[in-house]
Amino acid sequence: AGARSKKVKMFFAGDEAHEALDALAPGFPNAAPDSEPEEATLQSLAGAAKDGFQVVLAVECGPDGDLADAARGLAVQLGAAPPAVKMALQKLHFALLAVAGTHYGNAGERASAQAMRDQLTAAATPVAQALQKAGATCVATTSLDLQDASPESLGQENKLLSTAFAASATQMNGQAANTAANATPAAAAKPDGPAVAVPLQLKMAGSAQALGNPLPCEGSEVLSRFYFEATKTKILKVRELRQQPDATMGFSTVEIEIDASVGSLKDYTLGGTLSLLPENSPGEVEATLRLLGLPESTWNHQILWAPKSGETGGKIKVPFPTPCSLKEALARYCDLSKPPSKKMLQALEPKLPADSESKSCVSKILGDAESQKLLHSGALCLSMAEFWGLLGVTKIDPTDFLLHCPRQKAREFTIASTPKATPNRITLCVSLTSSDLPNAGQAVAQLIEKGSLPKNSSLPENRPRFLGTCSQWLTSRVKSGTEVLVKQRASALQLPEKDVPVVMVAAGAGVAPFRGFWEELRRGQQAAPAALFFGCRHPEQDWIYRDDMNSAVKLNTGCGALARMQVGPKRPLAALFTAFSRPGDGKEGVYVQKIMKDQKMSLKHWMEKMDGVVYICGSSAMGHGALDSLAEVLEGGKDKVDELRKQGRIIAEMWG
Repeated sequence: AGARSKKVKMFFAGDEAHEALDALAPGFPNAAPDSEPEEATLQSLAGAAKDGFQVVLAVECGPDGDLADAARGLAVQLGAAPPAVKMALQKLHFALLAVAGTHYGNAGERASAQAMRDQLTAAATPVAQALQKAGATCVATTSLDLQDASPESLGQENKLLSTAFAASATQMNGQAANTAANATPAAAAKPDGPAVAVPLQLKMAGSAQALGNPLPCEGSEVLSRFYFEATKTKILKVRELRQQPDATMGFSTVEIEIDASVGSLKDYTLGGTLSLLPENSPGEVEATLRLLGLPESTWNHQILWAPKSGETGGKIKVPFPTPCSLKEALARYCDLSKPPSKKMLQALEPKLPADSESKSCVSKILGDAESQKLLHSGALCLSMAEFWGLLGVTKIDPTDFLLHCPRQKAREFTIASTPKATPNRITLCVSLTSSDLPNAGQAVAQLIEKGSLPKNSSLPENRPRFLGTCSQWLTSRVKSGTEVLVKQRASALQLPEKDVPVVMVAAGAGVAPFRGFWEELRRGQQAAPAALFFGCRHPEQDWIYRDDMNSAVKLNTGCGALARMQVGPKRPLAALFTAFSRPGDGKEGVYVQKIMKDQKMSLKHWMEKMDGVVYICGSSAMGHGALDSLAEVLEGGKDKVDELRKQGRIIAEMWG
């Protein structure tokens, strides 16, 4: 009898790593039943080891070729794990999966696919070394480029990992080595049969009924699986939070309430993450429709993916769900905000007119990694339609475009509500992402010199401001009743279980999770103080949630007896400290980092005497500044801050 492989649990460090495991998990043999990928923490990994699970650990690598923040933080925590955790990790057998995210750049932008894999594996080494130093056993190390992922590559990764675990189980049990060869193949079918990849055709008609019945289907790519797994729900309410918004200059922050009474949304948690699929701007959609060469009368026609050869007798793999309108497919499922990916160029290059300048330029791009990198750089900031316009391409076959266009990616937001207050509503706080577009003349000239753009290529000098696809959609176009596709998951951003001081530090929309925090504290029995440090530009222009914050702060009556007699809803915040960087009227600007140092006595007492927890949420610049302020305030300086971060008593969520 052969050795029986242990059940496998999957853990991730980073959002892109999470997506990779979501794609791998359905076809993975020996996966723990009813188990979804979990966020990797010291506690979760140690718990899996104690329970006898083998572990797939996926870590995200950033665009700089190094570990992303979440994975880097995990490596630091593992390096400083307490003895009890290290003892538990000695039983752990793990496989490490290094993941290149969709913004990492595809394999063609580096020297070769193998060089990319080597780079990813090297980047993930600190995590593997930290686990091995704690006594864990690494059974395999591999890598996955999300942007170039396919059913075949996912199947190969599953087979590699499952074989490695089978071999590990054989060795552990002293059984014959042929057990690994008999491991369940990665393509093991589900009871209702696996989906198959077949050549597709695109049907189009004036109504869905005219297209016939669609076959059962699932997403053919990593990102497209979200479209099939997400929950469809509706926007309940949208309100502007700034006192003086100006969307034309990029100044808008909205609160969005989403119906959470359907599907898995009913189980949402405080501090959790909501993934939401955005829609492209109407201007980008219209420009792309014109590129497809279809008459306006067909733009709202229904489309359907179907096998070229007719019935397959089972489920098929498709880029996105159909039937839907052609406009919806372009608005929701295609990433029109960026130039085409290498895979799209490879697919469309043979279809371009022979001996045309556009075909020559695409061939040059495909053969030059520097051109690919420049094409996707911030120096150009090109959209899909702008790219093909520069090449002089005026018509692309709709089927080819929809098959090969990069898929739209869901965006993630930290939930700004708590189910204890609004069990049927999830609240988000979203700020418009906006910036001036760079002068692209130099980048265009470089591409022309390389032969990657036609000689007469140019972009307007005064291009409109860059507006983020998702944030623009949410701040300007969604309204009550708008249908959205979303998924929610829990995160590590949770209030402490013990009754200890809670210190929240945020700027702008970074205050989102803390709105949920103070609403949960309002309904709890916490006696220890909770304080909020909040920064924005101007108290009369962009102080979001101003009334909510002020109504959450305990009244300073000067009399303890009167304070205890305060009527109305509980006020959970002991203190609110505000900083305004552009207050006007000749006043000096102050940042949140400064007011933290001003309150050093309180911070020292809460952290050093009462075992408090600090939460920081906002831009990287603000977040690192806040950490520096804590290093100045606390005994032990930066070393103490690093120690508290490893202990989970300083938690920072930063971006940008």
